[in-house]
Amino acid sequence: MTYEIEQSAQMNVWPIRAEWWLMPLWSTFAGIWAFSRTALNESPTNVAIAVALVAGGWQPLWHVATRTAWAGPLAHWKSWTQTLPLPKWPYLQSGTVGAVLHERIAQARSWWRVVGRQTLTQPIRRGVLALLISLLLGAALGRVTLLLSLAVTALAQLAALWHEGKGQVGTLWSATAMVGMPWLLGASLGGEGVQGAFAALILTLVAGAYAQHGWGAVLGPALGAAFLAWQGQSLLAGWLLLAALPGLIVLAQQPTEETYRSVAGFSILAMTALIAIGL
Repeated sequence: MTYEIEQSAQMNVWPIRAEWWLMPLWSTFAGIWAFSRTALNESPTNVAIAVALVAGGWQPLWHVATRTAWAGPLAHWKSWTQTLPLPKWPYLQSGTVGAVLHERIAQARSWWRVVGRQTLTQPIRRGVLALLISLLLGAALGRVTLLLSLAVTALAQLAALWHEGKGQVGTLWSATAMVGMPWLLGASLGGEGVQGAFAALILTLVAGAYAQHGWGAVLGPALGAAFLAWQGQSLLAGWLLLAALPGLIVLAQQPTEETYRSVAGFSILAMTALIAIGL
């Protein structure tokens, strides 16, 4: 039973290649380049804090929350009957709410010792550390960044709950947290609000659609090219479609999801840069 518990609760580490690890930082610098370019010279300290926030806070927090198979160990809790002795509470009578609570706490202690401690201790520690880093560095950059950190935290929990803690989330969830939000962080360093948020939304949709392992991926570069054309950047729109072409060619060969994403990652980095240049 112990072996099965350990296997079912392993952290489902998505095979994240270098380009996917780089994407949040790349998006942060792209947002800075598009809307907060002066911050590179006038407030390099804020830029450094933003980079540390994304790399040390948001990114590990997101991966712990969404890539850990929480459903495995929690499934054992539903039918858990073992208990660990607890000190007797004073004036406790059988059949009362207090007695039921006492028994459930005893069961929770047993479940944690047998299942939780050996499977969830490391992800919880990483998550708490990443959360503290996110809140501290977010507060250091100001109210807007702190709110963004809280939004990323809430988004990570919602994504994990939506997918029932299975250790995998959809591409749009990941694009929002690891592309759109870092872009918005970079844009906010220059005080940019509405335009930066709108661009972050477009980029999220572009990356989220293109990362799909299916023909819905075509919608991503199509939207990105239309956005650049709307900005009067027709030449860059053509380059964006060209940057997306390698992934679409691979997709036509019906590759595995991992094979497609190994190509799509570089294309998303290129499209992000082109959109930043176009703004």
